[in-house]
Amino acid sequence: MGGALSGYTFDLFDSVASVGNLDVRFLYTPLDGLPTFDHEKTDGRAVSRLFWTDSNWLRIRRFVRDPRPDAAFAYGTQPCLGMGLAIAQLPPKVPLYYAADTNVAGLASPPLRSLGRHLLYTSIAGRATAALSLGLTNRIALQTLGFRRIIELPVYAVDYAALDTAAEANEASKPTKADKEIEALIIARLTPAKNLPGFVSALAQDADLSARIRLVIAGEGPDRGALEAIKEQVPTLKMELLGPVDRRGVGMLLRRADVLLLPSSVEPWGIVVVEALGMGVPVVATPAVGAAVSLAGCTGAVLISEDAEPHSFVAALRRYLSQTARIAAAAREGASFIRARYDRVAVAKRLLSLVYGDRAECAPPSITG
Repeated sequence: MGGALSGYTFDLFDSVASVGNLDVRFLYTPLDGLPTFDHEKTDGRAVSRLFWTDSNWLRIRRFVRDPRPDAAFAYGTQPCLGMGLAIAQLPPKVPLYYAADTNVAGLASPPLRSLGRHLLYTSIAGRATAALSLGLTNRIALQTLGFRRIIELPVYAVDYAALDTAAEANEASKPTKADKEIEALIIARLTPAKNLPGFVSALAQDADLSARIRLVIAGEGPDRGALEAIKEQVPTLKMELLGPVDRRGVGMLLRRADVLLLPSSVEPWGIVVVEALGMGVPVVATPAVGAAVSLAGCTGAVLISEDAEPHSFVAALRRYLSQTARIAAAAREGASFIRARYDRVAVAKRLLSLVYGDRAECAPPSITG
């Protein structure tokens, strides 16, 4: 159960259903009609679904209790009232695992406007069997919110096989690049938190660097107009705005990219980091990108800027260009490690082991806290 669950979540629990031969039910808010999320949408699955907008107290009660589930997973706290009601209707002995959404860190010390969500977090902490943490930042915040048992286990996973298939199908259309030209890719919702106009402006001011970079931006959002204005003002800037791409397009773009960029000022996780590293693509990111910071110590393919300021990010991009061969080699060598950790079938097996123990016939996850 959760708010606007993305395709990554559906893919993961589709694997849980197929590997474990189980029925999975979803209580959530659909992403339909939100073009900025096109790269996170997925095809329809043969699962039971109920939308918050189509439900009332009685329907929610029946949905979460009949038949009695073996376990429940809560993603985030939206919608606040609905989530609280659904969790209250779970039979007392049904284990509840809280999948820490990427906003949990900001709610450890909430502003007044987040008080309702903060209270729901603390009530979930009292009911939850365990919280599933994305990494160190989430774990610290979860401890602050009162969760007693915290398990380091990805709550989002990647269908690398689908990315590979999409990439191979489009291999013939891979564009030709100029000699020594670097294709830098950004896949993101074009919102202020992604810091894209600031970064692109700083890049455009560096004539030498911008001459070596071909910037490809996939995504849609309110900052598109600002990016188009910069492109018009600086015609020498090699920047392509693709608009929204579907999830199949992500594989094609990653296959042809030299590096993935995340200049975000706020990015508590960033699943595209895991997608890129699993495809052997290096990542340059700010310290605000949770996945990049968490994985920087595991692979030499991640370069973190000093801070989230645009000029600091441009400086990090320059450092990347000074050692592209080494970083690219590290990305290729580390791809198998990332896939083993975040592939959706592997994560599905760890979730099954968490719920069913030895009956799941797979290794249990590591437990901390």
